[in-house]
Amino acid sequence: MKLLLISAFICLSSCSIKKFYPLGGAVAGGAAGSIGGPVSAGLGAGAGWTIGELAKGDEELKQAKQTIQALTTGDVNKLVEQRLEEAKGDGFFDSILDGIYDLLLIALIAVALWIIIPMWYTHYIVNKNKNDKS
Repeated sequence: MKLLLISAFICLSSCSIKKFYPLGGAVAGGAAGSIGGPVSAGLGAGAGWTIGELAKGDEELKQAKQTIQALTTGDVNKLVEQRLEEAKGDGFFDSILDGIYDLLLIALIAVALWIIIPMWYTHYIVNKNKNDKS
């Protein structure tokens, strides 16, 4: 079952899997650093994340280089193709998902406050009554 989920994750992701490089680097770095304890695991995860971001950033650097070359040579078709590729990555559904994630974050904060504020107020009242009786 795990193999099926992992293969679906890899095969059904968008055109590029490079966006998962930082996550993979953090997991690998954290696992390697866990030999030395929690502090080294945290440092390893941070280093892995940084390496993953650098590996992911190489693709952006290559795209910028191609765009600059197309601009200097006046290749309009190449520019249009690059903009279409960018639109595939940041499409309509991605913007909707970002909005849903923002809404879920607001709901999470509201629920946390809904639980924490009454607990704090009850604690305050109990301490106040305890001090009044003594």
